[in-house]
Amino acid sequence: MDMFKNKVVVGDGAMGTRLQALVGTSAGCIDGLNVDPSFREIVALVHRSYLEAGADLLFTNTYGANVFKLSRHGRDHQVHEINLEGARLARRCAGDKLVGGSVGPLEIYSARDDFSDEQQEEIFCQQMAALVEGGVDFLVLETFQDIAEARLALKAARKYARPVWLSVGGVQNGRTGTGADVREFAGLGVDVLGANCRGPYDVLETLQILAGVTAVPLFARPNAGSPEIDRGRVVYNVDSSQFGLYAKRLVEAGAVMVGGCCGTDPSHIAQVADSVRDLKPPPRRRVSEVRIYTPARPAPLPEAPPNAVAEVFSRVPLVVSVELRPGRTTSLEDFLTSGRYLAQRGVHLFDIPDNAGAKVTVDPVISASRLQAETGIPTLVHLSTSHRNLIATQSYLLGAWQSGIQGVLAVTGDHPNVGDHDKYASRVNDVKSSVNLMGLIGMLNEGRLFNETACFRTNFCVGGGFNPVRGLTAQVKWAQRKIEAGAQFLYTQPVYREEDVDRMLEVTAEFKIPILVGIMPLVSRRNAEFFASGKIPGVIIPEEVLNAFDPDEPKADSQQRGIDMASQLMDKVRHKVRGFYLLPPFGRDHHTVVGELIGALGSLR
Repeated sequence: MDMFKNKVVVGDGAMGTRLQALVGTSAGCIDGLNVDPSFREIVALVHRSYLEAGADLLFTNTYGANVFKLSRHGRDHQVHEINLEGARLARRCAGDKLVGGSVGPLEIYSARDDFSDEQQEEIFCQQMAALVEGGVDFLVLETFQDIAEARLALKAARKYARPVWLSVGGVQNGRTGTGADVREFAGLGVDVLGANCRGPYDVLETLQILAGVTAVPLFARPNAGSPEIDRGRVVYNVDSSQFGLYAKRLVEAGAVMVGGCCGTDPSHIAQVADSVRDLKPPPRRRVSEVRIYTPARPAPLPEAPPNAVAEVFSRVPLVVSVELRPGRTTSLEDFLTSGRYLAQRGVHLFDIPDNAGAKVTVDPVISASRLQAETGIPTLVHLSTSHRNLIATQSYLLGAWQSGIQGVLAVTGDHPNVGDHDKYASRVNDVKSSVNLMGLIGMLNEGRLFNETACFRTNFCVGGGFNPVRGLTAQVKWAQRKIEAGAQFLYTQPVYREEDVDRMLEVTAEFKIPILVGIMPLVSRRNAEFFASGKIPGVIIPEEVLNAFDPDEPKADSQQRGIDMASQLMDKVRHKVRGFYLLPPFGRDHHTVVGELIGALGSLR
């Protein structure tokens, strides 16, 4: 591009964090400010402030203006309008200076399999078409970290007669947050290539790497340092003078344009302009001076260690797994005592729920590790997708493996509104569903984190839930998705009728994995009404089972009635199924009720 021949070009600074600082985070949809009569002038104010600070070009306020991100704010119907007005705003402010149409990634990594490449490409086209209509001079694919997504965005961008810039975001030590080697982006064939959305040190390192593998012009837009949380606010604390010093080093590394990303403001851009004013643009690198990057073949993985949980499923014809819940008002010793009692009765597996009912409990990995060590019985943990972010989930799984836990029941988990912290706790959506969690566990089993960086190899035996008494057709389809994602077994919600078991076996006949039928004995009319009311998601009590309990019946008789009903069902189906998943009723000495059920089955060894 001719603009790089005679001077180092000064880019603009942050748009998102700058607007948040001016209008407050309550504005929600930053891109939507383009069409909001109350705020669009503030967008223009930010553009003009960067021009006054010395910027030679502007990027539009449209980074997140794709249908996926706008849908979070209920504005997915405004894709065209928001992008069109974003381009027009920047165009009016820029005058004869250039305007780049900012296009950010879709960031649907965990749900990408739900959308074809053609669908994703069309989503990019929706945004780009409006930006071109609004008068942008070039398209900038901003903060891309995934190489496959960058290819799709570039393919879409090439449909429009505009130069294409690509900025690789979040690079540290040569890799993006998705694990891609930044050198892979050099082979995409963009017109200008850059790095952004890390502090000056990391962006400088990234630019030096890119300069060694590509001859295309390079640009840099570092953050104002790393984000810090100060009294609940995210702040960036690299001052503008330090930022200006790095601008010189970025030009020396090959940058023909230097601007700013998150946390930068007009003072940072003014320092950049001052720092590069007397610098000559770096000479264009010749193709002969760079080397083509070829991804290295991954090293072969070491043999996975054996898995005790998988061995139980392969060896035992009728598996009995018992769910135990450590109490939050009792000592862990009480929990371990229950485990030892049941281990003596021949249970094959234990499983520990993860904040079931959205209530606080003792950490399941710690509980499972202690129980397994005390009893010698392989113990699984349930793992919910809704309680931890992506970083914590992976750390938790790695810690579970190092603690000796080899089985995971992947569940979506209960919404916080179900439990007693509904006013204080929030649902976490980094890992969208149990299917996505199974995929993540599969990556750990191959020695890879979600972002493709290396970790030690786990060998979890992973399973999922299945509800045979609600929307069976949909449940079967979802179970098939789980099996495709790596599920090696299924545990069902509690079942109370033989016909429900038979129907489940009929529709899952093609499944090649064991299914353990959930059995949870009811112990009173009140207990049955509690579950029948829908208090616990997924548990359905048939009317005839509810009516079998007399509200005036003595407590001991009701409990025995519930045990007898559960035992009779188990006896009827035991020769049809691969095993049982026993859930103790609530209350003290619940393990003795399960002990009676195990006794009714006879010898399990």
